[in-house]
Amino acid sequence: MKMIGWKAWYRGGRVFCSTGVDPSELPDDEMLGVMVAFDKKTPDGAQHYCRQLSGTDLYWYVEIEGEPTWCHGAHEDRPEKRYPGAVIIRGIWTTDEEMQRVNAKMAEWRG
Repeated sequence: MKMIGWKAWYRGGRVFCSTGVDPSELPDDEMLGVMVAFDKKTPDGAQHYCRQLSGTDLYWYVEIEGEPTWCHGAHEDRPEKRYPGAVIIRGIWTTDEEMQRVNAKMAEWRG
């Protein structure tokens, strides 16, 4: 599947979408999660398949084998070494209430 769009949520209600910003322009800290939409649709054709990434130390945007993608992992993963040129954004902990709101918004978004 190919990524067709993404939306990123940050602490304090900030939200950024692939239709309005390049990943290199995103704030480099306080990301709470990112949702990725793919070109393939669910069997009923109603929505795009999506992948939700949240609750981690680092998020990074990089091309892998010519395809842009979002990844996430722990600070030990060292994405700057493994994926030269990746856009790396630090995650941050927040309140349970804010994270629940963000996860609910992420689940609603379908590209």
